Amino acid sequence: MTGPLINTNGFRIAGLAIERPRGTKGSKLTYVTGLMQNIEAKKRFGVRIELNLLDRSGAKVGVATDYTAVVESMGMWRFRALVLDRRAAQVNLAGIRED
Repeated sequence: MTGPLINTNGFRIAGLAIERPRGTKGSKLTYVTGLMQNIEAKKRFGVRIELNLLDRSGAKVGVATDYTAVVESMGMWRFRALVLDRRAAQVNLAGIRED
C-alpha cells in the first residue's frame, strides 16, 4: 500500500486521491480512489466507505461514498467513489460502516 496509511475499525486505507479516469476525453466524471485492506482475521460484510470532500481552503463541500458486499480476511478492495461537487480538491476519511 502506498501513501499515508489510515488505520481504523480493523481496516487500513491508503492512496486516497481525487482523479479523472484516463481515456475519458470530454468527460467531467471525477472519483475518489484508494485501497482498503481488511486487517482482521474475518470477512467483513456490507462495507461502505464515506469520504469528506473539501475545497482548496479545506471547507467541506460534500461527501462521496462507495460500497462493496464483502471484503475477505486480509483482502483488499480498490474503491472508487463518485465526486458530485466540482469544487472538491482534497479528501479525507469520514468513516467506515458495515452491515
